[in-house]
Amino acid sequence: MKRILHFSVGKGNCSLIGDENFVMVVDLNSAGDKSSYDLLSPHFRKRNGKDCIDILFVTHGDGDHCGGFVKFKEKIDDGSLIIGKIIHQGYDRNKSDKEGDKNPPDDYISFQKEIDRREKIKNPNFGDLIYAPKNDDDESIIFEGITYPNDLTLLMISPFDGDDETSDYDVNDLSLVFRLNFDNLGGMLYCGDSSSKYWQDKIIPDYLDNNSDNAKSKYCIISHHGSFSFFGGTREEVRDADPSPDNYEALDYLNSEQLILSAISKFPLNGDSDGGDPPHYAAYKWYHKWFRDNRNVKSDDKHPSAWHYTSDGNVCLKYENSKWTISDDWKEDDDKKSENAQRIGDLHKIGSLNILTGLTAPMTHYHGL
Repeated sequence: MKRILHFSVGKGNCSLIGDENFVMVVDLNSAGDKSSYDLLSPHFRKRNGKDCIDILFVTHGDGDHCGGFVKFKEKIDDGSLIIGKIIHQGYDRNKSDKEGDKNPPDDYISFQKEIDRREKIKNPNFGDLIYAPKNDDDESIIFEGITYPNDLTLLMISPFDGDDETSDYDVNDLSLVFRLNFDNLGGMLYCGDSSSKYWQDKIIPDYLDNNSDNAKSKYCIISHHGSFSFFGGTREEVRDADPSPDNYEALDYLNSEQLILSAISKFPLNGDSDGGDPPHYAAYKWYHKWFRDNRNVKSDDKHPSAWHYTSDGNVCLKYENSKWTISDDWKEDDDKKSENAQRIGDLHKIGSLNILTGLTAPMTHYHGL
């Protein structure tokens, strides 16, 4: 079964994409008393008797996007976990002289050590592969060395070649931004913590102005957990912009029908009372305006049904019966129940229900069989 899971991890991101034979994780963060490892490990697949993730994307090296990697590193080192390929932003905070990069979290330090280890291997194979993608790379480059579903595509939007810890941009500016498609999903854009600055400096003028459809995505994982920083430089200038903030035009390039907000709460509706972590009212104001103008959302519909909040629960997209459906409160037992129901249904169709349950029942004739 194909699915895309966005876990409820408060401020941060942790997402899983895959099917029975392929597991890709985007970013790591904890969920309450569950570490990112404990959260994800039930969904690992097996390879040669070991737990396996085929691809781990870390959009950037902040603690709420690589949280818990210390434990992943321990499992890699003791041989109980294989991560086929690590995709990272190519930004080494240990080499940066920017104030915000000093004293990085332990999970980032551990993550960078694993990158460094893999970079020293001359002929890496599955389990030691690594890549720092750049704008316009696609799945044929990014997934090289990995067996992946033939209906899974991926296109990098940013960062651009030459932009790393030595450039004028910080770890958030240079978040990996990419558009993923999976069996007619319609596109899902992962924005990391990308900023208005980088969208305005590079993404729009150097790429999207000439490739306007490449960021279009039915689903958008809102940048920086609903922060004002996607729209402009300060909260005040974004909130009070007239007629719109600097990066409002980015929403036209995305042209999204549904938003996913991975944050500690829903958007505040009339101000940021504590002035702290996102989501911010200054961002809400412009997301809501765009949906009013382009998606027929009414002014009094403060939290449109097309907006999905991980603060309400795990958000899960599943591909079943030739279509994608979305649930805003997925629970880990849901798939087990679904699998058991399917198994019982299959046995029933062949007249073998008593093998599983001890019950006997006449075969059911299903439409299309």
